[in-house]
Amino acid sequence: MSNLPIDFIHIGLGKCASTYLQNIFNNQPDYSIIDLKGVVEAIHENARQGSDPQQFPNINVNFNHPPDHEDKKFTIASDEDFSFISEPKHYECIKHLHGLSAHFLGKARLTSKILLMIRNPMEWLRAAHEQSIKGGRFESYSLFFKKEKSYLKNSLDLQKVLSAYSNFFEVITLAAENLRENPDEYWKLYAEKLGVTAPNKELLDQLLNLKITGNSSLNDRSLKLAALNKFSSLKLECLQALGDYNTYMVEESKANILYCQHERWSNRRMVEFASDEQLNKLTSILDGFDTENFNNVYIDNEMKDHLLEHFMKPLEKINTVSCELKESYIKSIEEAAI
Repeated sequence: MSNLPIDFIHIGLGKCASTYLQNIFNNQPDYSIIDLKGVVEAIHENARQGSDPQQFPNINVNFNHPPDHEDKKFTIASDEDFSFISEPKHYECIKHLHGLSAHFLGKARLTSKILLMIRNPMEWLRAAHEQSIKGGRFESYSLFFKKEKSYLKNSLDLQKVLSAYSNFFEVITLAAENLRENPDEYWKLYAEKLGVTAPNKELLDQLLNLKITGNSSLNDRSLKLAALNKFSSLKLECLQALGDYNTYMVEESKANILYCQHERWSNRRMVEFASDEQLNKLTSILDGFDTENFNNVYIDNEMKDHLLEHFMKPLEKINTVSCELKESYIKSIEEAAI
């Protein structure tokens, strides 16, 4: 163990089992968790200003350990937002985020090791589209890809991520597919490379099938959430255009508009947890979507070339991801190109 205060920091990538891992970390008896949310917020603020590091004298690193900290063997931190931007209005800032995150974490000298999670890029694109719907949007994948291609390319620029972090850290890259399909192999690599204990099997069994502990995939329900989001958006647009009502019923108008603005959360929770019967009844009155092609993931040749050069090429040198898995990534990329 080094003399630095944190054994490792998990930085994402976003949409690569972050929520599931964080639930494991938080429940692992010999882990003490450091909250770096203040650092993440400062880095995102900097990214919105540009690529040059700014001065942030009030960055808060919460080292308020729990009372039993002395009994803990390892100290870790985890936040996928070091590498992920979920708010569409800030998508363009992703081009600055990787370099700034690596810079600030490196200068802070908190750890010598970074855990970087990856997954099949095609599955990542599907998950990024779904996350946009969870955030209140309702475009099909095709529209999302066309509108946000720059954001998607920068998010999947593994070359940029590894280059930025390797200036300061040893970067341990592990695959989300292994975590799901070969957990024994994943946790063996995890413990060996990061120098910490793997979670006990009892904890893993307890969390594995507990849906509420993970940011679970919506699968075919994403279309239903998109329909609800579109309906909420149209309601908000209508309310905001009620001229005389908004002028003379100011407080009531504000309350109604605020309700619609926050409705995306109730939409999301209903789609995540309602029964099929309840959800079908709720969404049966909504239409206007190409149900057959809504979630179809594809890439154009520009994205294909980008992924082969900036995702797969740097991955060739990484021995913690199997050759078989790398080959499956390449196959998926080539098959998705149109």
